[in-house]
Amino acid sequence: MLFRSIRTTMRAGKHLSNERDGVHGGVGGVMGDRAAELAIRTLTGGPHRYRPVEIRVLFVRPIAASGALLPVDAEVGFLGRTTATTTARIYRPDGKLAIQIDQVHTVL
Repeated sequence: MLFRSIRTTMRAGKHLSNERDGVHGGVGGVMGDRAAELAIRTLTGGPHRYRPVEIRVLFVRPIAASGALLPVDAEVGFLGRTTATTTARIYRPDGKLAIQIDQVHTVL
């Protein structure tokens, strides 16, 4: 069975913190990118490799580097022969949206 979305988690550990004791924004971007790739792979299931060609990261709320587990949801909006679009969302422990990552991918 193929799914258009996935949920994974990341731990917001101190080793991922910035100078304000929050999760560094780059970590959020990477986690969103990885989750999006997993969502694409659940649909393709084949040898195709997709790479992001456009990434937009929206920082909505800070995330404390407290060691809490953070939900990361990713969904495929469009999957074509040569391109795909995805959206990944990272939530704080209180359930509020913290980071949204929108991407356009191309097939290699």
